Amino acid sequence: MTTLKTIGVSEIRKNMADYFVEAVYKNQLVTLSRYEKEKAFLMGETMLDLLLKPTVNGHEINVRKEEDGSYTLKYEPLNLLVNNETYEAASEDLVSLAKDYTAEYLENIDIYMRDQKRKEQLALVILIAKANNPDEIKNLLGITKDLSKKI
Repeated sequence: MTTLKTIGVSEIRKNMADYFVEAVYKNQLVTLSRYEKEKAFLMGETMLDLLLKPTVNGHEINVRKEEDGSYTLKYEPLNLLVNNETYEAASEDLVSLAKDYTAEYLENIDIYMRDQKRKEQLALVILIAKANNPDEIKNLLGITKDLSKKI
């Protein structure tokens, strides 16, 4: 049976580059410990993605064309709702709102983590936060050009 290797905080200060290589390039989980009670974990992006992506599968964006011709988009997992004249503009608004919500969540994470429904949003919030561009966020939210044609 393999157990997690735990490294003291003072040890990691000396060899941070080595532990970074273990986490990022060797896909090992590095456990950091202070006083053998407090723990933090260092992992590479590949491992983080493997842990988080399954939690966002199955979420769909709801699209509705309004009587005035505008589009309303709702993303239930984060309780986000936008409306704009075109599907593309509403999509951009939803991405912007998701980024704003993510920033607010992470700035006040201790408050958000007290609420069970918001606590369940953490994986998606982290994925949005680490997205490199709006297209990645659109992909996470399930926004595609094809959705506007299905209405």
